[in-house]
Amino acid sequence: MPRTIRLWQRDTDIMTEAGRSPLLTGQIARLHDFPSRKKAAERLCPLYRAGLLKRVAYFTPAMQGKPEFVYYTGTRPHPRALPHTIAVSEVRVQLTDWLRHNPSYAADVFYAGEIAMSSTLLPDLTMLVRKGEHAALVFVEIDLGTEPVTSTTGYSLAGKLGSYAAYFDAGTYTHDFAWAGQLRGFRVALAVPPGRLHQVEHVVRTENHDFVLLTTTEQARTKFFRAVFSNHENARVDVLGRPGDLPKESLGDLVEQPIPTTTTANNRCNNDLAPTLRDPF
Repeated sequence: MPRTIRLWQRDTDIMTEAGRSPLLTGQIARLHDFPSRKKAAERLCPLYRAGLLKRVAYFTPAMQGKPEFVYYTGTRPHPRALPHTIAVSEVRVQLTDWLRHNPSYAADVFYAGEIAMSSTLLPDLTMLVRKGEHAALVFVEIDLGTEPVTSTTGYSLAGKLGSYAAYFDAGTYTHDFAWAGQLRGFRVALAVPPGRLHQVEHVVRTENHDFVLLTTTEQARTKFFRAVFSNHENARVDVLGRPGDLPKESLGDLVEQPIPTTTTANNRCNNDLAPTLRDPF
């Protein structure tokens, strides 16, 4: 029989987040500002015993000793899907860490299926990062090598990027996210295994997908909000498209907008941005 437990606001917040997407103990510790993973585990255990959280052991090849628990509230996550789920949740946790160090920013974040879009796209994560009156829309895609890069008969990563291109050109994202204010373009932050990086780079350049920012899953695992992405010009940028590692005091001064690479694309998108224009963010 579940035990009775007194709930605090942080407990409620934990249950809400675990209901949105399964989270590792360590991710919960960082997301909810526990002093350590041990302290988080000490609170999560009574919540689990009270029947307010569910959990499953999570193993990775690099782990030594005991597994880490994944906490959730809904349907038990499928073991094959767990690595991808954890990778997506990690981006959400890193966003929270980044916002703590950059209080002039605010952000809304949505997991797959949490926000309605006119497109059939289902981003792994959708981020709207704001500073003052300016907003940046970023769709996050985490590829762990389980889907083909190209295919003539079915789903592929190249096909998904093509759907993003159509969504960009149609401009319907401005209606889907009208509540966020004026948006001029969006980014797709894509993390892929190192072994397929060059193949995906070829697709991005061949198809002129200038809205794509590309990195490896290894870099995304710990440095998603650092300048670990490459754009279509092979320049090193951060997830907002800004070049290099900017000094902390200049964070938010500039945001690089996605510029269609052809005249046709400019006309379709009604995009009047010059190639060197940067908007304050």
